[in-house]
Amino acid sequence: MTKNVPATLPAREARASIRPARQARSEQSLQKMLAAGRALIEEKGNLDDLSITELTAQAGTSVGAFYRRFENKEAFFAVVQEAVLEEIRETMQHAVTTEAVWHDGPATAIADRMMELYVRNFQENRGLFHASLLHLPARETTWSPVRESNVHAMNVMLPLLIAHMPAAKGVDWDFEARVAMQTIVGMLVNIILNDPGPLHLHDKHFAAQVKRQFRRTLGLPTH
Repeated sequence: MTKNVPATLPAREARASIRPARQARSEQSLQKMLAAGRALIEEKGNLDDLSITELTAQAGTSVGAFYRRFENKEAFFAVVQEAVLEEIRETMQHAVTTEAVWHDGPATAIADRMMELYVRNFQENRGLFHASLLHLPARETTWSPVRESNVHAMNVMLPLLIAHMPAAKGVDWDFEARVAMQTIVGMLVNIILNDPGPLHLHDKHFAAQVKRQFRRTLGLPTH
C-alpha cells in the first residue's frame, strides 16, 4: 500500500487496507468508525470535507484509534465504499431471487422494477456517490461504487429483462438494453454531480419519470 491510496479500490484491496484488530473492543471501535464515516460522507458529499477528528468524535473513538486501523482517510473511504457496494449487490440479488416479477414479466414490469432499485440506490447514497465521482479524475483505477453497481446490475438483472423483450427481427436486445441503461446512468450521474433540473433526485415523481424514460428508450409502452 502506497502513501497515496486511491479514493476507491477493488474489494479485496479495500478490505486488505484495514489493519487487523488486536481485541474485540478494537473491532467494535472499527464498526463505529465505519458507521460514523459513512454518515458523514453522505452528509458532506466530498472526501476533502471529511475530518478525522469529527469522524472519531462521532464514533466515540480517537484519532489514534483511526490511524491504528487505516493509513489515511483515502484508505478508510475505500472500505466504506466497498461496504456500500456489498449492500447494493445483496439488495439486487435478494430482489431477483425473491420477487416473481423477474421471472414472470412482463418486460414493462421488469424495467420498472430495475429503475426503482436504481433510483433508490442513488437516493440513499447520493453523498457517497458524489464523493466517489469527484475523486474519479485523480485516480488510476476506474473502480467506483457507481460503475461497479451498474456492472452488477448488467450481469444480474439485464438478462432477465432481455428474456422478456418482444421478438423483433434484426433487433439486438442486449445492445439496446445496455444503451438504455447507459442513458439512465448518465442522467443519474449528471444529477448527482450537477443537479441541473428540471428533475431532481428527491422529487416526488422522480422514480416515475425515470421509469417512463427507460421504457421509452427501450421502445416499451409508457402507460
